[in-house]
Amino acid sequence: MKDLMISIQEGMYKKAKEQADNCYSSADNWHSFMVELNKPRIVETPWCKDPKCEDTVKERSGVESKLDEDATLTGSAKTLCIPL
Repeated sequence: MKDLMISIQEGMYKKAKEQADNCYSSADNWHSFMVELNKPRIVETPWCKDPKCEDTVKERSGVESKLDEDATLTGSAKTLCIPL
């Protein structure tokens, strides 16, 4: 029973890790950012560390997502954090 539980846990972890890894991408320019965001994805990208940049990202991504007929984004992007 112990081996079965370990096997089940390993399988669940592997599947969850694969799904999580498939939700991340990166972008180094605005066009790539919007393309990846509309897949939808969590997009890692450089940030200027100024709250005004966050406001710009929210506003601009919201406007552009509404203009794109094929966009899956239903609102504005939000900056999350700075990775370690």
